[in-house]
Amino acid sequence: DDDGDVDCADADCVAATNCLPVEDCDDGIDNDGDLAIDCADSDCLGQQGAGGLCQATETACADEFDNDADGAVDCTDDDCAADAACLGPVELCATVGDEDGDSLPDCQDPECNNQTGPGGGTCQTTETSCADSYDNDGDGLTDCADSNCAAECITAGSLVITEFIRDPTVASDANGEWFEIYNTTAAAIDLRGLVIFSAPSQTHVITAANPVSIAAGAYMVLGSNADPGVNGGVTVGYAYGSSISFNNTSDDSVGIRTSGGTVIDQVLFPVATFPGVAGKATSLNPANSTAVDNDNAANWCNARVKYNDSDWGTPGVANPSCTVETDCTNDIDDDGNGQIDCADFACANAATCSSAAIPTAGSLIVSEIMVNPGIGTPDYQYEWIEIKNVSASAVELNGLTLCSDTPSVYCSSIHFGVSTPLAAGASALFMSDAALWTGFSGIKYSYGSDIRLDNTAEGVQIYHGTTLIDSVSYTAAWPIATAGSSIQFSTSATQDSTANDAVANWCLAINEYDAVNHLLGTPGLANGTCLVATEICNDGIDNDSDTIIDCADTDCLGQTGSLGEVCEATETTCDDGFDNDRDGTTDCADPNCAGLMGPGGVNCDAGTVEDCTTPEDDDGDTFVNCMDLDCAMHASCGWLPQLYLWESDADTAGTDVAEFIEVINMTGTTVDFATQKYFILMLNGNTTGETIYRTVQLTGTLADNAIFLAGNAGVVPAPTVTWPQETLQNGQDGVLLVRCDDCAAADLATGLDVGTTATFTVAGGTKTVTKIDGLAYDTNDPDDTDLMARVGATIQWNEGEVNSQTDSLRRISHTSWVNGTPTPGVSNLQ
Repeated sequence: DDDGDVDCADADCVAATNCLPVEDCDDGIDNDGDLAIDCADSDCLGQQGAGGLCQATETACADEFDNDADGAVDCTDDDCAADAACLGPVELCATVGDEDGDSLPDCQDPECNNQTGPGGGTCQTTETSCADSYDNDGDGLTDCADSNCAAECITAGSLVITEFIRDPTVASDANGEWFEIYNTTAAAIDLRGLVIFSAPSQTHVITAANPVSIAAGAYMVLGSNADPGVNGGVTVGYAYGSSISFNNTSDDSVGIRTSGGTVIDQVLFPVATFPGVAGKATSLNPANSTAVDNDNAANWCNARVKYNDSDWGTPGVANPSCTVETDCTNDIDDDGNGQIDCADFACANAATCSSAAIPTAGSLIVSEIMVNPGIGTPDYQYEWIEIKNVSASAVELNGLTLCSDTPSVYCSSIHFGVSTPLAAGASALFMSDAALWTGFSGIKYSYGSDIRLDNTAEGVQIYHGTTLIDSVSYTAAWPIATAGSSIQFSTSATQDSTANDAVANWCLAINEYDAVNHLLGTPGLANGTCLVATEICNDGIDNDSDTIIDCADTDCLGQTGSLGEVCEATETTCDDGFDNDRDGTTDCADPNCAGLMGPGGVNCDAGTVEDCTTPEDDDGDTFVNCMDLDCAMHASCGWLPQLYLWESDADTAGTDVAEFIEVINMTGTTVDFATQKYFILMLNGNTTGETIYRTVQLTGTLADNAIFLAGNAGVVPAPTVTWPQETLQNGQDGVLLVRCDDCAAADLATGLDVGTTATFTVAGGTKTVTKIDGLAYDTNDPDDTDLMARVGATIQWNEGEVNSQTDSLRRISHTSWVNGTPTPGVSNLQ
């Protein structure tokens, strides 16, 4: 049928005989969907079943297997009555005793499978009736005490998720992700049939021919790949493949549930409380190994033991404690991590363990970075980071945490094991491969593969506990493109944690420190001086790389900027229309211009308020008295504390694609349209009844003196509510603003006559609508008195007195409108 699907791959062939699934005769599953399983399926005749040969009539009468799947085994099957093996004594299943002398009495004898046993229960070779208070298989264990019933008897909390890794480093995420479960019960649990699930909608049913059994009190790893050669060396008890994967940077979760939907355990790990660190599993404190306690992020910590060269965790075994050493003088390993007192990372800054000052913000800075050595396998082998002490006294290095964060977060706990003070003004070196630095005599620390620097953008951070000591973030704009050369913080810059944030203070190293590989840098030594370019003040370019351009750069004071303005530290030229000091405010809008001469010879009186009774522009905003929003509530101006129609543009050039209507809030407070429901009604003029042709409901909230904009999608700025182009008719027509807090837009339907009174009713008279404000308009059309009566207007305003296609109607008082250039989203008054 040429649909791209061939034979059985085509849905049309789903019922074709040769396309049906084939029955697997020994897995206990109805593979071909014909409701017959294994030996009960005629497809299996003559094939090997789970315990013997599948037969239509049982003739193998001594193999302890129900060959014909009729529920009777060997001599208990009538088919075997004449078989030699059955001519001797026959087990009487309901009578206590071993009548056939095979040392398997009653329900222990396979011949009694599905027969009535002593006491009236049903004998079963494997106990599957787990709620009948009967020892069906005669092994002395009843119902949930029998391990055969583990899956059926499993309840919430029977299995607990105790560890997971979302961002392995030795293996790819696709091969190296895993999570660990712990069996809290007293019996082994076969996991088959349980469902693994992860956010947002990933699921995997645990399926296997043989039991996937986790012993009582044991741990098991479920992972994406079971091959230790590709998964980072992890022994995985069950592999779920690609159906489950974890997100490294967003909120995620993992859980396990029964096929019926009972959640056995689930762990949510949002990034806010479970910040992922590349290469480190997240480990549950063993004292909190319950399905309740593992819901609390405080009971989890980053793993502290490596399971391969780069990844940390304890997959498949009990986790170390998340608690840290608290007593650093008692010669006891309080947290059980194998490190005692001062040898423990947690004691690095204890008074009895440190001989230097504890690091504080800014006391240590990143001073040099080998971003891209250009050699090494892996590529981070030759990378290094230099840290300098810029404080006045020695600072403790033992106990720091060094991190890089792009694109994944990599962190290394700097654990010298003993106090390691860095003298004032001195530098220490932190590198990947210690073997490359045997000749380095200064303080050094190898972080192995814990830190990996990106060649195009990276953030490097130094922490003491949760305190950020310093950070440097470089991008492609930094001088990092040259392989084999470090970038170094200039000695000519102020030596602090602020100055080393500026790209202008960094440059490529020029001194060779590795004559074999010709690598450039000054690791552990004083850096060089970076030459800084001079800012050109009128080209729009950051010439000196200090992230400050033209007049915003203090280098340009007194010079001419890119717009022709005079660059000033504080704006004093207040009448030129320029933002001379680049603070985002121009002329009289800049507080620096208070009292100075502004545009048009008017003094800048910044901070004053318009006097609504005098003819002067008191606040210097060029709007006088009632034209100034400061006077909106003044009695002399006539404005009421309500919403007003503010501007309307019904006729735009060509196709009407820029129609809009504005509403301004003059209530003196914020209006919430969820509770105070306002609607714009478009009324069709020059018709009998002047009825509604479109209703627009206002949404969101509107602050005092703010403008609500509705219109075509092409209007700039974007309207809060939009309608299709050529919706707002050109006139003579009307716009009515109404309020009805219990109305829906559907109540104000097309064709409804709003009448000429201040209110009207809808919904069969059950809801009252109040008219708030109205506008009657035209584009050079006769007045429509019926329309004006319905919108409460005494004047029909002409949008087209100048040019209807480029003009709008703008309100300038509570009674007056003018036409002119459209100003969507901008106040008509100031």
